[in-house]
Amino acid sequence: MINAHALLTRLPILRLRRAAKVQARRNPVVLGGYTQLEKRRKYRIIATAMLAAIALFYGLVLGATGTIFLLQLLLPLAAAAFLVLWLLPETGNPSPRLVEVLFFTYLTVSMLWPDYLAIALPGLPWITLARLIALPLAFFYISSLSQSQGYRAEVRAVLNEVPLVWKAMATFAAVAAFSVIVSDKPVESANRFFVALYAWVLIFFVASHVFKGPNRATLFCFIVWFCTIVICIITVLEVRKQALPWAGHIPSFLKIQEESVQRMLAPKVRGSTGIFRAQSKFASPLSMSEFLALSVPFVMHLAAYHRLLIIRLAAVATIPAMVWAIQQTDSRLGMVGLMFASLLFVLAWAIMRAQRRKDSLIAPIVLLGYPAGFVAFIAASLTIQRLKNMVWGSSAYNDSNQARIDQMNMGIPKILQHPWGFGIGRSGEKLGYTNGEGVITVDNYMLSITLELGLIGLIAFIGMFALTAYSAGKEVSRQYDFETSLIVPAAITLINFLVIKTVLSQMENHTIFFAVLGLTVALIYRIRLNTRQNNARPPQPSDNCAKS
Repeated sequence: MINAHALLTRLPILRLRRAAKVQARRNPVVLGGYTQLEKRRKYRIIATAMLAAIALFYGLVLGATGTIFLLQLLLPLAAAAFLVLWLLPETGNPSPRLVEVLFFTYLTVSMLWPDYLAIALPGLPWITLARLIALPLAFFYISSLSQSQGYRAEVRAVLNEVPLVWKAMATFAAVAAFSVIVSDKPVESANRFFVALYAWVLIFFVASHVFKGPNRATLFCFIVWFCTIVICIITVLEVRKQALPWAGHIPSFLKIQEESVQRMLAPKVRGSTGIFRAQSKFASPLSMSEFLALSVPFVMHLAAYHRLLIIRLAAVATIPAMVWAIQQTDSRLGMVGLMFASLLFVLAWAIMRAQRRKDSLIAPIVLLGYPAGFVAFIAASLTIQRLKNMVWGSSAYNDSNQARIDQMNMGIPKILQHPWGFGIGRSGEKLGYTNGEGVITVDNYMLSITLELGLIGLIAFIGMFALTAYSAGKEVSRQYDFETSLIVPAAITLINFLVIKTVLSQMENHTIFFAVLGLTVALIYRIRLNTRQNNARPPQPSDNCAKS
């Protein structure tokens, strides 16, 4: 028998549950705040028709052309995915730890994994290991920005410490996007622009936020050191074999049957001398020597400032191996970069030691003798034949010197005729210079970027690196611990980068340099923040005053 009293008691509850179900059907829970029932009903037919038309268009194009236009079809979907990420509702739950893990993994892979060991699918760019990591990195970084106001505030605080740098970066990206429109091959330029977005621009913004945290810059320094040691070990194996260790042992799914890849895998020999040139995991010996020149200041920093003696001794022992590895590349730019970085680091070390320790005798001696030592080094490089060949080159390098002169003579008139650029990735064909092997090449990145992005792109590119290095130089006297003093090797690397790019157009190491650019901006922020906090702290009484 049904209890009438219990039924009457439960009746209001049943009515509330039924009303809640009706309300839930009217207003969906997912993105409920963004949904209005009337508008949803009004535009449902239109949205369904548009979706059907888009699906029909994609189906017809894929059915008629196969994978020829697969990349172009994916670009609108990528833009839509970015828009969805950016419009995510505010949750206040970013993913900073995941972004950091992906960021450091991406940097390590960029330093150690050859880009030509990749999966090649018809109609798509190479699916490299770095790209597989870059996509989730971009996803979680953009979603963190979209969903957390605090995360955006942290990023804004770091970037606004040197605002001209991020504005130059934004100008560089905008000019690159415009160059895709004016390019005579927009598909090729769009592919290169996409690479620049995730490998350069994104890495700079991620790095500027990641490195503001404690111990992150130190971790980067150790990663660079570790990768340098691995590169030197690979070089030993390569020189002994006179070929890349993995040449002939690449799995079938990672083999790319293209002429450019076969040239990368082939042993490198200087034609005028017959000397074997090591390249390790890089596409050419020049890129390897550039990377080693990049790592020199960070290894020297470990050797000079780390608190553990065993780390300092190991770092000191790494430097001769790096010099030997650069010699095996038979590349002047690596040796010049090494010498330049070493001279700047010694000067910065002497200045910092003189400021910190007023009783030091070594620092004043180094500072006073530095001009004489620099002049002596230049004189030795011009008179000692072996050193002269390493720094300035011998007659065997005359062809490459003349090639750079010829390229400048060919490129300057084209720039004057087309000062807004020919499109990102189009410098080689537009310049039209071929080397002795019949390969189109550009040996000066400043010339290359001006041909691609015009004069505004050149100014923005040089400006963001030069301005960051200059701002870092002004902060050298304000830092006192191991990590913030990494601003010295970072600034030296940025200056070294601009010098090397006057004789090298390859972009294989650009990701690392843009990461160092973000590292420098983050360290500037940390040093200035510490300075402001120390100035705001009330003065503490001395021990004598306390006793009295």
